[in-house]
Amino acid sequence: MAHPTTLDYAKTLRAAARALEQHHARVRDTKLEPGLGAQLQLGPLLRSTFSIAETLMDELTAMSTSTAFTNTTGSRQSLNTLASALASVTDAAAELGFAIGENAHPGKTHGNLPNPADNTVWEALCDQALPRMEEHLHDAAHRQSAGPAKPVPRAFLDGPRIRFQHRTHEVTP
Repeated sequence: MAHPTTLDYAKTLRAAARALEQHHARVRDTKLEPGLGAQLQLGPLLRSTFSIAETLMDELTAMSTSTAFTNTTGSRQSLNTLASALASVTDAAAELGFAIGENAHPGKTHGNLPNPADNTVWEALCDQALPRMEEHLHDAAHRQSAGPAKPVPRAFLDGPRIRFQHRTHEVTP
């Protein structure tokens, strides 16, 4: 089996950037309705966020352990960018989890608490939960839009024009 080339890694970085942008748009454009609806909206977002984090971690590990990649000029910046993107995604996952935690959940209460089966109580719980949930959702989108602290070197984003100098493994646009 052939080892990935630096061009393969560049394609991976571009694909990761596209996936992050698409996921950010999904999180940003989500309109919540407290209760089961919010749980059904946030659950898939949280799972996809974890999936993106897993993919980023796998790619970071693969690139970090590839001497063909780490011997390429600009690889350290690319690895730093990927690690920063991973941190942003995990922060976003935490915010989505907090939003689920703030949600108004149905069910019987314990003790002297109001019964959520009463429509008035349920609406009050939803009214209280919605602003807190929206704040966490906004924070999740912001953490993803803030993106990596360091930009990916241009050579890794330019695509097919990347070529290598013999023996030095330097990337030249």
